[in-house]
Amino acid sequence: MTKIAILGAAGQIAQLVEPMLLKKDNIDMILYLRHPNKLKQINEAREKVIKGDASNFNEQIGRAVQQ
Repeated sequence: MTKIAILGAAGQIAQLVEPMLLKKDNIDMILYLRHPNKLKQINEAREKVIKGDASNFNEQIGRAVQQ
């Protein structure tokens, strides 16, 4: 299974890319954003939401990818 991290997951480009990636069965996503409440819908089986700031990105996303 391929894992893809999307930074700024509530942004306009991320909102266009996310549905395209969900159409592919072999991709799981890590959605990284400051305000998770901005997400409209989450596929809990394939998407993991991480609340955070880009200044701590390496530490937080590294832990999430290893899980």
